[in-house]
Amino acid sequence: MEEYIEVKESIEAGCIPCAIGHVGTCSGVLNEAMRFAKKDGMNHHEVIDRVNMCLDELNAMERIDLRPELTVNLSPWEKELADKALVASRSIRHGLEGLSSVADLERMAAITQSTRQEVGRAWFKNRLANMSPEEKKKIAEKAMEKLEEE
Repeated sequence: MEEYIEVKESIEAGCIPCAIGHVGTCSGVLNEAMRFAKKDGMNHHEVIDRVNMCLDELNAMERIDLRPELTVNLSPWEKELADKALVASRSIRHGLEGLSSVADLERMAAITQSTRQEVGRAWFKNRLANMSPEEKKKIAEKAMEKLEEE
């Protein structure tokens, strides 16, 4: 059992970026759903399909990327973000499951985009603030290498 936990600890930094990716994908497909909904209404197959895609993304995030064995050993700030993403995802998912109008869809698309921005900004700011001097140096070196290649 301890070996399993050790393996999971080695990928712990991936939880939040993956969650950001799922919410970002969800935001994108809801924005596209809005485009179809405004023109053709909520019953258009593209609206329904894209809402379902978003639901799939949120379910994957909640049940795979942010499951307890991947979040239990996160740093306090990452754990807080993971919990925030889970709560927001659940709320968005329930909102999508209860859609009845284009206005509902628009509200959920806006909430999803705001959630993506909030969690994404918090992760990047905290990640930078918590980097070791060695990690910062490596990033600077990689950036310089890319500039030299161009």
